[in-house]
Amino acid sequence: MKYKLVLALFLCLMSRGVDALEGSIKIARGDENYPPMEYMDNGQLTGFHIELVNRVFSDLGRSVEYVNLPWKRALWLLEKGHVDAVTFISKTEARTRFAIFHPQNIISVSHLAFVRNRLADTPFPFNGDLESVKHHRIVVPLGFKFGNQFDTFPFTKKIEISGVDSVLRELANNKNAVAALSISFGQLEHLKRYAPVAIDSLEVVQPYIANTDVYIGFSKIKNHEALAESFANAYSALKKTDFYFKLRQKYQLIESN
Repeated sequence: MKYKLVLALFLCLMSRGVDALEGSIKIARGDENYPPMEYMDNGQLTGFHIELVNRVFSDLGRSVEYVNLPWKRALWLLEKGHVDAVTFISKTEARTRFAIFHPQNIISVSHLAFVRNRLADTPFPFNGDLESVKHHRIVVPLGFKFGNQFDTFPFTKKIEISGVDSVLRELANNKNAVAALSISFGQLEHLKRYAPVAIDSLEVVQPYIANTDVYIGFSKIKNHEALAESFANAYSALKKTDFYFKLRQKYQLIESN
């Protein structure tokens, strides 16, 4: 009986190891548009992250299935092991308990920035120090993490709104509104094309608040350390190719390094 239990445990561990090396990869992501990184175009999911991840897994002989969900739900699925990975995820101490952040699996860098309407009636005196705008009303997407410095800063009027699209609507409907968003190089121009409302008058406030590394994070509960390592190796090799340069060029990300 003891032998059978040991054998069953061994086969279970082996099957999990095989699963990490074979079959389709299920990836969760936020269900909104984050151009040019991840967005729907004529009903098709595309963007720099999507093409990049697809190519890396193709090089590994794997297919990819994307699950589009509200962001908090996507993170919950990763935490519970119902998906293999999540894209467009930043690293926090809390997330390291359930996600594998391989140092070579940074797929882009975002600038945390304030975004506002350049036609606003009221000034926004941000000088690089969050204290300078501590008492201003700041809108942020619900569930998004922007780094410990920003997330723990004691803003007196920080408002969380569900989803980036809702934040953009707030900016469009209230010309004095200010939001904090992760903006990749050129992203605001892409957002203007894909936003649910007209946001032509929006601008990114300089200086940026901070820079944030964006990862593809793999499931820790599914023991995907080997999968994360395989992705990192294939990704490192891909970055030396003409394909990678042209992909960055396609999405106007050449200057984001």
